Amino acid sequence: MSTPAIAPVPQKQDIRAFPVSIDSLDPAILKMDLYLKTGGPNSYVLYRSVGVPFTADDQRRLLNQGLDFLYVPFSQHAAYRAALLDRLEQKFEDPAQSRAARVHAIRSACVKMIEDVLLFPSQPETIDAVADISRRFAVWASRNYREFSYLLDMSAHDYYTVTHMVNVGVGCGLLAKELSPGDSAMQALMVQGGMLHDIGK
Repeated sequence: MSTPAIAPVPQKQDIRAFPVSIDSLDPAILKMDLYLKTGGPNSYVLYRSVGVPFTADDQRRLLNQGLDFLYVPFSQHAAYRAALLDRLEQKFEDPAQSRAARVHAIRSACVKMIEDVLLFPSQPETIDAVADISRRFAVWASRNYREFSYLLDMSAHDYYTVTHMVNVGVGCGLLAKELSPGDSAMQALMVQGGMLHDIGK
């Protein structure tokens, strides 16, 4: 009679990591490790590693357990940001989705990024993510001004700080596009400034 195999107990690891909203992750083959926080300030357990699928069932299960964040090692923040930007680029360019669906997906991702900045203001990776999306906004505004302008929904009177910050960022991007049509670096800085203008409020 053989002994049944026992799954290894996950080992705690002492790493530095930044939070990623679980609902901002798309089901995909991972390009970065995902960790669960286990207690202390730098104490984590590996949840999924690079190259392993993160599925919709995984996401649903984690959210149903009341978890809001997984954690990515600081050493992999560039891979996370690249995956996030790729996801947003696909949403923005996807003709199969309605304009409203595309705008909702992009605004939701931006809201999550700003919430992360507000929740974890001492972690520069959260600011870096906003800087990346600001540069992407500048590209979108120069490539397709009309579509980009739909990201600013002035009729949605949502006075929550996070949504306001996204609105101001998009508005700044549109203004910068009008004032300096060829200066994408300045446009990106204007978007970033608008999106972060209420930090510390």
